[in-house]
Amino acid sequence: EGMQSSFEDKLVTQEMVDNGEESAENLGKYRVDYKVTGKNKLYYIANYIKDYRIKSYTLVDGATFSAAAINAFDLKMVGTTLVGEEIGESLTNFGNLTKDYIVLPNSNIHVKGTYKFFYPTSKGINVVSTKKDFKKLDDKYKKLLFITLDKVINTTIFDIKKHEDPVLKYVLEEETR
Repeated sequence: EGMQSSFEDKLVTQEMVDNGEESAENLGKYRVDYKVTGKNKLYYIANYIKDYRIKSYTLVDGATFSAAAINAFDLKMVGTTLVGEEIGESLTNFGNLTKDYIVLPNSNIHVKGTYKFFYPTSKGINVVSTKKDFKKLDDKYKKLLFITLDKVINTTIFDIKKHEDPVLKYVLEEETR
């Protein structure tokens, strides 16, 4: 369980460049394949980034919400650079739908409720799962808190029409500096 990587036979050669498998700028560098195993894959990735001081980026946009927003927050906590558009929800939120549902009497609509409240702290995301614990929680944690991005880049309709991704373009340009 954990993160495994391999450098074996991964040196980028001229033949790989000629065959279009790799770009010329990677010639002489090693290509690394990663495989993450176990239950908490993000934990291993985050520690790898932190331990080896890898310059890494997390790309986000308005569709980043729920567990993805929490993952982005956790990655930011270990030093990854958050780039893109503001995420789609506050880190302070209710989550984890119950397995059971209620049926609304007049419409016969089935509704599930949430039973956990997530809130960020300086050490990561915390969770309370009882009404009693929620009432005891300091009000400062009940306010809407959003992730501050390191670089905000908005994608416009013109970018989409031109099939361009300004967020990815920014990251790739940063890597060549």
